[in-house]
This record gives sequence, structure tokens and C-alpha cells, in this order.
Amino acid sequence: MQLEELYEMGLKFHGHKCPAMPLGIRAGLAAMKVLGVERAKDKELMVISETGKGHAAGCFLDGIMVATGCTYGKSNIVNGQLK
Repeated sequence: MQLEELYEMGLKFHGHKCPAMPLGIRAGLAAMKVLGVERAKDKELMVISETGKGHAAGCFLDGIMVATGCTYGKSNIVNGQLK
């Protein structure tokens, strides 16, 4: 999937324009590239995020979900707490 397609999908999923959501897309894509994995179609990939709380953290995490295909609905994403 092309970056432009992911961005458009992200806008629809996220609901508004902001800088954190596209950064999450790029971070998700970078992580998948380093790990040598493809976007999840089902539950073959798991995301463990430590973005913390707050509006920007949620926006960033939405971008990660769009890039990776991991969602809370599929139970293949966990948001941990930063200490």
C-alpha cells in the first residue's frame, strides 16, 4: 500500500488532520521495515505501544494502527504505560 493511500485511510479512520497521525503511520512503516513484516490482515502481527496518555498519543497510535493493521478490535495492539 502506498503512503498516500495510508494517509487517506488514516484521515478517514482518525477523523481530523493533525501532525501526530501521519507520524504514527511513518513510525509503523519504519518498524515493519526493520522487522521485515507486512501489514496485518488478521492477527499475525502484534503492536505493543508505550505512547502514554493524552490527545497527541492517541493520534500517533491511530497512525500506527493504520500502518500496521493492528487494532484494539482484533486484540493485537496493547498500549502500555510509560514510567
